[in-house]
Amino acid sequence: MVVEPGQRSFQTAAATVRLAKDLGVEKVFAVINKVHPGQEESVCRFLDFLPLLGILPFNPSVIEADLTGTPVFETNGQMVQLAEQIKDKLENNV
Repeated sequence: MVVEPGQRSFQTAAATVRLAKDLGVEKVFAVINKVHPGQEESVCRFLDFLPLLGILPFNPSVIEADLTGTPVFETNGQMVQLAEQIKDKLENNV
């Protein structure tokens, strides 16, 4: 699941994990999105109940790409590289 830095998102993540377990889903992972510098540690502390696949930093170019309908992979190589690392971790954990 994708989680953003904020209490409502943390609470939603916890509720989603409970629901997944009730449904018999054995593995649930998190990707933290839109993280500003210096927030990583506190966000990870709030999500200590979820295995973390990766952290995607807040990046205005991603928002601009979304607004214009431009694929992120065409505008931001760093985000593509981070997404590929997350994909690799997910494939190794399934």
